[in-house]
Formats: sequence, structure tokens, C-alpha cells
Amino acid sequence: MELDVRNSNHEPVGFALVQVHELNTGGLTDSAGHISIPVPPGKSYRLSVSCTGYIPLETVIASSSAKVHRSFILKNNPSELKMVRITGETHGAALKKNAIKAEVINTLEAKEQPSTLIELMNRSSGIRIRQAGALGSNSDVSLNGFQDRSIRYFKDGLPLNYLGAGFSMSLIPVNMLDHVEVYKGVLPAYLGADALGGAINLVTRKEKSNFVDISYELGSFNTHRVSLNAAYYSPDKKYFIGVNGFYNYSDGDYTVDVQFPDEQTGVLRDITTKLYHNRFSNYYVEAYAGIRDVKWADELRLMVSGFGLNKQFQFGTTMFKPFGMTHGHQSSVIPAIEYRKRFLAGRLEVTGFAEVNTLNATIVDTAHGHFDWLGNFTPNANEKGEISNDGTLSDIGYHYLTSRGNIRYNIMPAQTVDFNIVADNFMRKGTDEYGKRFPDGEDFLSKPASYRKLAMALGLTSGFLNKKVQNNLIFKFYRYRTEARDMTVTGAPERVSNQNHQWGIAEGIKWQFSPKSLIQFSAETALRMPEQDEIFGDGNFKLANFYLKPERSLNFNLGYQTGKYQKYHFETNVFYRRTKNMILLMPLYFLNSQSQNVDNVQGAGLDMDANYYLTPWLKAGGNFTYQDLRLVHTGNPSREGARLRNTPYFFANLGLNAHFQGFFFRHDKLDVYWYYSFVRQFYLDYIPKNMEPAGFLGLWGNAGIDAQNIIPDQDLHTIGFTYYPTSRPLAFGFQVKNLFNAKVYDNFRIQNPGRNYSVKISYSLFKK
Repeated sequence: MELDVRNSNHEPVGFALVQVHELNTGGLTDSAGHISIPVPPGKSYRLSVSCTGYIPLETVIASSSAKVHRSFILKNNPSELKMVRITGETHGAALKKNAIKAEVINTLEAKEQPSTLIELMNRSSGIRIRQAGALGSNSDVSLNGFQDRSIRYFKDGLPLNYLGAGFSMSLIPVNMLDHVEVYKGVLPAYLGADALGGAINLVTRKEKSNFVDISYELGSFNTHRVSLNAAYYSPDKKYFIGVNGFYNYSDGDYTVDVQFPDEQTGVLRDITTKLYHNRFSNYYVEAYAGIRDVKWADELRLMVSGFGLNKQFQFGTTMFKPFGMTHGHQSSVIPAIEYRKRFLAGRLEVTGFAEVNTLNATIVDTAHGHFDWLGNFTPNANEKGEISNDGTLSDIGYHYLTSRGNIRYNIMPAQTVDFNIVADNFMRKGTDEYGKRFPDGEDFLSKPASYRKLAMALGLTSGFLNKKVQNNLIFKFYRYRTEARDMTVTGAPERVSNQNHQWGIAEGIKWQFSPKSLIQFSAETALRMPEQDEIFGDGNFKLANFYLKPERSLNFNLGYQTGKYQKYHFETNVFYRRTKNMILLMPLYFLNSQSQNVDNVQGAGLDMDANYYLTPWLKAGGNFTYQDLRLVHTGNPSREGARLRNTPYFFANLGLNAHFQGFFFRHDKLDVYWYYSFVRQFYLDYIPKNMEPAGFLGLWGNAGIDAQNIIPDQDLHTIGFTYYPTSRPLAFGFQVKNLFNAKVYDNFRIQNPGRNYSVKISYSLFKK
């Protein structure tokens, strides 16, 4: 049964409660006002629809078949508040209360703000996304102590790696997303990936009605961001077409502090200068068409995605050396198909996805000399390139074939079984005129490198005591195989082959002991296979490592949460990790980085998050995360017990959000916000434990080491507002980031922009 709920203006009503009384089932509508409820055909059912601010509605629907589609119009309730603001907590209430907990970030609530997805996610507890510079720079996620590829990324439940850099979190406009699900630890079986420390699922907007959503953002450093999302449904809702797209451009010419040799003495001194070779641009377009509610499919969706990316490189993994000519390009066209079908009166659901993709990446590093931080060029016949003396003129093709299938069967109302399988096939082949060569003169990149990976998951979800107690038991199986050609230290060609398979198990339990409060516990023994770019590198700053081993970790999470809608919400989570062969991206030779297995790591952490409505129009919130992750059993006294390098161990956020209705005129609205972010100093390299700050838990004081090895305390203030001039869907946003122009450093001690400004105009139009 497919249901759409709208208000008297035919706008979608999200988070409306729909109940089927005879079946004692129901749920909340999504942001498009849509909900799908499986019901046996041939009967009549009494439905009720309710939502704060609207008059409840009751009706009887005769279900002559499993394919029933109805629309409801809710009328405003004049006795309730004129303005109802739905918050992220409400949107993610169901996921937050599952045994496998998810942090839910409601991007729709902030889609008119000139904020990036990274900024929104950094305001949540346990999450820290570090960006190495301005728009288009690499980003790295830290999630309860895990980072980089230990965390898996999905788009609508599908592995995201097939889209390459074209759909990275630093580029996606929030307008394109409905919400983001962040899993800390155990993953639900339907995601079915080999994540070690959690996952991020980017859930795109899938409105079930005609709509157009456009936005344009202008910011400092000549930054321009444009997005378009639109869909059209036939009158009977069976056929649909749509497009999602965005474009980003930035000069990236922000001010940095660097070291420059004195003209007289040659001694390095600190200077302030602008970046001059940091321009970035990219586009992404996704067109789709499909059919719904036919005999042989609930939905069949055909998609074609394409993207292009151009980037100038001002520096490498660190800011040790400037570049002035090196640049790169990526492009791809990706056809894909997605299928969904329910059987047995909705009790059995089958979904499938497949895509094929060839991603082309080029790097040009042929300066034949070097630049300094002021843009001065010194030619040198002995230096072919800037990244390395040998230079680079690489043209690499990355070939992907990804398939995913999921079967879900409702054994009974409180018991569901999921089986999920994801298969990835990857091959890399290319050329590099300046690159490494085998003794016979053949190009090193011309030899194909292949990577095959399989991840399977079988999960059972059970509810007891009227679903007050929920249990998730998941069994996992992983297998991978790599093949490539490498060179030994003598230069001779060597065939490198590696394969492995492992089992995993996870358990999650929830006990909701009162309507407002619950406890969640999860445990797992998890395995994470290396990713293709960790093994083969990226043909750029990231070097290959054909001998990586899988990570394995034993994880425990215990959480408590309580709250009352539109009043307050509080939650806390403690975790313990013991990881073997953790894979981390490590700086190498100042310019490059490489994924490496580090020593065994273990530790524990705590995060807390709270929100409170000071008044109906003013909400305050804050969170903090402390994680004590250290090397163990190293056999090296100077490193034993050292904190994990390049990893923040304490960070916190505060925020105020105010909402005003009728601020200047009768129907206008104004949202005002302030956010503060703090990151405690952490260390670029391992330091002895006795050199750490002497303050409680290392939260104050300074480390007794060279300041160049310290990534200093970070204090970042952001203020902004969004103004809706009328009841029409037009919005203007303004934001100032890094209000006090603080010096902010991030991953590998790369300096980020100072004070910068953004303005954004958005227009959304929905039609029935």
C-alpha cells in the first residue's frame, strides 16, 4: 500500500504518523510525504493519519490488491502552533531506537544554509571530518577512533566507491540529500560491507511527486556552487524521470603561513602568502527514469551518472613543498540499474543493483623545475617534475563492476531475516611516459592490476515484549584476491598475488525500558579488507602497498538515550576497540602518503550529545568526544602506549538555533544559528607517552615536543541565518565561517582557510 500525505497547499507532509489499526502497524512518512506499508489484499483497513499542527484524519481503505495507492490531504489545526519545526531527532527517531544505532543528520533541515555536508557532520558527536584545504581537497573521516577506509561509504545503501571522487562528501550539496545515516560500530545486514568501525550512508532525495529544487551559492576565494534536483511523475505515478546535478568551482587562493628562505642568510623564516595554484572545478550529473507498481516490479530504475573533475595541486600530503604546475583530471560515465519487488503479500522483498564504470584519471607533473611559495619558478633540467624528480604524465583507467543483492523476509511481525551480498571487481591499467619501467622497458602501469572482493551478511532481527526489546544477530563472510606486477629491490619484475577470507559475527541489543529512555549494546568481531586505492595507490600522491593485510577488530559499544520531542534529548555512548593490523594513511617523504598496517591498537572512548529547547523558538545543543586509542605490544619502548598518530583525541561542539515566524512580515520566517567547534591539539607523528601534556586526560597543557609535530588546538566559530521572505519556497542564506579568523590546521597539519563568507539563494517547487 503506497500512501502520500499532503497539506492544503499540496505540499508534502513529512513525519506524519500513519497507522493501520487491524494490523497494528504503521510508520512515519518520509520528507516527500510518502510511506509504503505492506498489507494483505482482499480486505478493508481502518487508517489514521496524524501530524502536529494538522487535524487528524481517519478513513477506511479497501485493499483489492497489494498495489494500492492513496493520497490524503491534512487540514491545518488553528488551535495549534502556526509554525512547526521538525528537527533531525524526529527524522531519525526510528533509526536511533534500533538495536543497531544510527546517528541521523537531517540535511533537509539545513538545505537552504550555505553549509557543506562536512560542516553539518562535524557538528555531531563522535564524528570528525578533516579536510586538507579548500573546496575539492581530500577529506578524511574519524568515527569513534576509526578513520579513513575503516569506515565504509554508501549512497542509498549501495557501496559508494564506484563513483570515485565525483561524489565525495566534500563536494555533495546538502540539497541533494534527504538525510545521512552514521553507524558507529555494527552495521545492519542490508548494508553488507566489511566495515571495521562503522559506515556513512548518504540517502538521496526520492520524492514521490513532481518537484524542482535549485540553488546557487557564492563564497570567498571566488567559490561558486550550483545544484539542481528535479523529478516528474506521470499522473498515475507509474512512470518517472528525474535529474540530479551540481557544479563546484573555487580558486582556493586563501592565505597561509609557510616557511621561506631569507634572501640574505637563506635561513627559513615564517611568511604569510596566498595560495596561487589551488584552483578546483567539478560537475556531477545523474539522470534517471523508471517504472513503478507494475506486475513484475515495484520499481525499476535506470540511471546514468557522469562527472568531471579538474584540480590544481599547490602542495602534496603535507605543506612541505609548493607546486606551481602540477594538475589532475578525472572523468567517468556510469550506467546502472536498480530493481525492487515484493512477493507474498509484502512479506518477501528482493532488491538488486548493478553498475559498470571506467574511470579515467590523469596527472600532469612535467614542470622541469620547481616553484617557491611566492610563485617564482626556477628551471632545472635535472628535475622533470615537482612531485618527484622523475615527473609524471600518467593516464590511468580504473574499471569497476559492482553488483549488490538483498533479500528480506518477514517471518512474523516481530521477526525479519536479511541476506545481502556485494561483489566488487576492479582492474587498473594505464600508461605513464615518465613513470617506472620494468627492465625490458615496458611501462609499469601497462600491466593490469586486479582486485576482487566479496562481502556477504545474514542477519536476524527479532522483537520481544511488544518490541521493547530488540535483538540483531548478524553473520558475515568476506573474501578478496589481488593480482599485480611489482618490482623487487633489484628491479626485476615480480608477480604479486594476495588472497584472504574471514568470518565475522555481530550482535546488537536494545531495551526500551520506558517510553522516553532506552539502552543499546552491540559487540562484533569485524574484518576490513584493504581497498583498491590502498593497495594500488592513486597514481598521484598516494603510493601503492601490495602487501597490506586486512584489519581485524573486536568492538564493544554501550549507549543510553532519553528525550522528549521538542523538549530535550540526551544520549551517551562508551566504546572499546582492540584492533590488529589497523590500516592508516601515513605521510611518507613529506610529499607522498601510503596506507600501512600499524601496530596493534586498543583503547576506549566516550561521547555525549544533548539538545534542549530553551523556548519553543530557541534550541541549544552540544556534544563532546574523548577517545584514548594507543599502540600496544609494539616491542618499541618509545612507541609503546603512544596515542594513535594524526588522530584527534578530544573534540567538542556547541550550537544555538533560533526560529522566528512573522519576523518582518506576516508570512516570513527567519532562522539564525551559531556554532562553535573545538579540537584539542594532536600529533602528526607518534610521541612517547611521557611527553604528552600533564593535564587531566591531556586536555590542557602542552606536549614536550617540537611544535612542528603538534597540530594545535582548533577554535572555530560559525554564524549565519536563513530568511524565507514569504510562504513561497524561496530562501536566502548567509554564513560566516571562522568568524574570528583563527589559524586552523587539519589533517597532516595542512592549514585551512581563515574567515570566509558565503551567500546562497534557493528555490523549491512541489506539485501534486
